Amino acid sequence: MCLLPVFPGRRERTYTMYLLIGVAMSILTCTCVANDIVKNPSIKTLVLESNVYSRFANVYITSRVENNANESRTAMFSIQVPTEAFITSFSMQSEGRILHGVVKEKKEADEAYEAARDDGQTAGRVSEAAPPPGRAMKNFVVYMNVAANSEAMFKLSYQELIKKALGEYTQNIHIEPNQVVENLTVVASLQEPQGIEMFSYTLPGSKVYSSSSTASLNTVVHASETKRELVYIPSMEAQLTSSGEHVGLKGDITLRYTLTPPVTNGGTLIVNNGSFVHYFSPVGLPDMSKTVIFVIDVSGSMNGDKISQVKVAMYSILMRLGEKDSFNIIIFNGYVNRWKQSGPVLVTNEHISSAKSYVSRLEAGGSTNINDALLSGVGDLNDASRSTGNLVVFLTDGVQTAGEQNKDAILRNVQRLNNDGLVSILCLGFGRGVNFEFLRKISLQNNGFAYKIYEEEDASEQLDDFYRGIQSVILRYVEFQYPNELVIAEDLTQTTFANFFNGSEIVVAGNIQPEADITSTPLTASIVAVGVDQDMTFHSTAEPETGETLQFGRRLWAYQKIKDYLDLALKSEEEEDRERYEQKALTLSLRYSFVTRLTSMVVTETVNAGYSQTSNDILSRGAMFADTITNTGTRSSMAVLCAVITVLLHFVRSHFL
Repeated sequence: MCLLPVFPGRRERTYTMYLLIGVAMSILTCTCVANDIVKNPSIKTLVLESNVYSRFANVYITSRVENNANESRTAMFSIQVPTEAFITSFSMQSEGRILHGVVKEKKEADEAYEAARDDGQTAGRVSEAAPPPGRAMKNFVVYMNVAANSEAMFKLSYQELIKKALGEYTQNIHIEPNQVVENLTVVASLQEPQGIEMFSYTLPGSKVYSSSSTASLNTVVHASETKRELVYIPSMEAQLTSSGEHVGLKGDITLRYTLTPPVTNGGTLIVNNGSFVHYFSPVGLPDMSKTVIFVIDVSGSMNGDKISQVKVAMYSILMRLGEKDSFNIIIFNGYVNRWKQSGPVLVTNEHISSAKSYVSRLEAGGSTNINDALLSGVGDLNDASRSTGNLVVFLTDGVQTAGEQNKDAILRNVQRLNNDGLVSILCLGFGRGVNFEFLRKISLQNNGFAYKIYEEEDASEQLDDFYRGIQSVILRYVEFQYPNELVIAEDLTQTTFANFFNGSEIVVAGNIQPEADITSTPLTASIVAVGVDQDMTFHSTAEPETGETLQFGRRLWAYQKIKDYLDLALKSEEEEDRERYEQKALTLSLRYSFVTRLTSMVVTETVNAGYSQTSNDILSRGAMFADTITNTGTRSSMAVLCAVITVLLHFVRSHFL
């Protein structure tokens, strides 16, 4: 949560609001700038509540702001949400009135905003003047005017799926109010019907994990077989930590947990709210042999810390290669060079020693030939087979400046060489100078994924953590199968996956046929895959839910399906296909009120005309909603306002990719 005092402009003497969504758990920040206003509106209450049920997180952020001055003050609320999260609601309230944000197609929302402004209503507008977010985050920023001697309340909520990596689920909650808050509370609860095996947490400014209540740290942990709840209420004294000009809490609450393994390796299948969710994370399977081609950018922009950090990471990564693995190292700038000209070699002590020596001599300089580097990496795997892992790990910190520079041509060249789809390209974007969307498209078209490496002191650790996540391939060509008489086939999320890495998890969701009777005919899934030396089949049957359950299935399905459609749109080569997938994503975004790159949240008196609830009715609801309200300047009456909440891809691209 951030408060920023500013003078309203002449046309902004009533109510002024600016909104921004730019780019991994919630951050609340507050930043002040120099101006003639001496006293800032203060945050009197700040509450962050996170409820995770079966990996699906609902996060609610509420802040009450007080302005004791005899004139109006403008407060800036800055919240960072995970890159993978979708904002689902937003509200402001004052004097018992609330306005609701409504998700609309971006163009329609923009038109509503322009119309309101043209009608003389005080209009919000998008701002890029927000503080830069932390890792894997996107900004949500609101400027609102708080009337003299009054209070205002701000609420926002979002949803995301908590992912599993290296065997653990991790949720990060970053808090940075930039002031000491009189009443600050964080309540983070986990409910996993599968059973929680291990739970630990860290607090802002600490790297020490704890699993129980700590009175000295103002924390209480409630635990049961399937639940954990962390309550953190730091005193004002505990918040008095400083970092430069910063005052107040600054840092992450990190929650980590593991689950009780399912009875079978077919995973856990849950039917909920007319939908199903299938979590698949087999254990105890042997590693497959793999061939890894490391393709490393050594262009001029990699000079200095970057190339040094890559060297440190590569020393560690080379030691993690398995005895059954093969590998090669390709470096590129304007030209391409190989460690082993003949191609990948088996892992031996001699080869590892030689590779380390080669890496130690790397120097950065020259331009960036992405096309030839990718083709060389895929070409080294021309004898790839279905029964082994075939990975190209491609690291770059820039964009193509030599050789073929047309992005579409590069994509076609790579796909042409990888036409059988046996090679997976895993792209690493190092720093802010990369075109991360382009790297994502390369990976999506070639059975891989893209990963960001942040240009910070721990970049070597980030690289090493990335490789730890992919070092163990235990299944290939994983396919999920469900009976058509019980599920709606076209509603299924992605059901085929090129690789399964040990310690990760695949999540598939779908909808149940309306006429299906799953009590008499339980839903059963089959999973077929290629394992070590044999094809493998797993099965999972949904069990009826008992006890306390939450209706999360349909929204989790919509969340996953929208992401699938957006990925399909990005990887599509034909404009017609891209538009079709974007339209499908838009339809679901509007139906389930998700703010995505295709939608905006618009707030006006007009779109809220149909609301009749009182503020108490609305604020007590547990459902996701979007509300907005405030005072006008120094007047006590409600101003007509219009605000647009939108995902700014150009902002994300220019600041964080």
